[in-house]
Amino acid sequence: MINYIPAIITASVALIAAVGTQFISHFLTAKREKDKENKSIYQEFITPFLSDVLFYFSTETDWRKEHDVERTIDRDQVVQQIAEKISFGDSNLINAIFDYTSSITFFDGRGESKNTSVLIVFFWYLNYSFHIT
Repeated sequence: MINYIPAIITASVALIAAVGTQFISHFLTAKREKDKENKSIYQEFITPFLSDVLFYFSTETDWRKEHDVERTIDRDQVVQQIAEKISFGDSNLINAIFDYTSSITFFDGRGESKNTSVLIVFFWYLNYSFHIT
C-alpha cells in the first residue's frame, strides 16, 4: 500500500495541473476573442460616428451659435447611419433608435419628441462607446 502513495500524489498533481492549464487556456482565449470583438466594434461602429456626435453637442451648446458656428452636423443622417449598423449596439441603443423612428413616424403635437429622441439616441451611443473602449 505504501508503494502506491507516491504514484497517487503524482497522478493527482498531474490531474490538477492539466485542469488548471485548461482553465487558463480557456480564460486567455475568451479574453483574446473579446478584445478582437471590441476592436471590430470600435473600428466599424464607434470611430465613424463618434466625432460627429461630439461635434453636434459642441455646436448645439455653443453660446454664440447663431454667429460663430459655420458648419453643423445633420443629426438625422448621423442617427440613420448609426441605425444601419445597429447590430453592433446594445439593447438600450436599439430601443432609443426605435423611439426615434416612432417619433418621426407619428404626429407629435408638442413638436419636441424628435429632438428629445435624437438626444436619447446620442446619449446611449456615447454610453455604449464609453463601455466598449
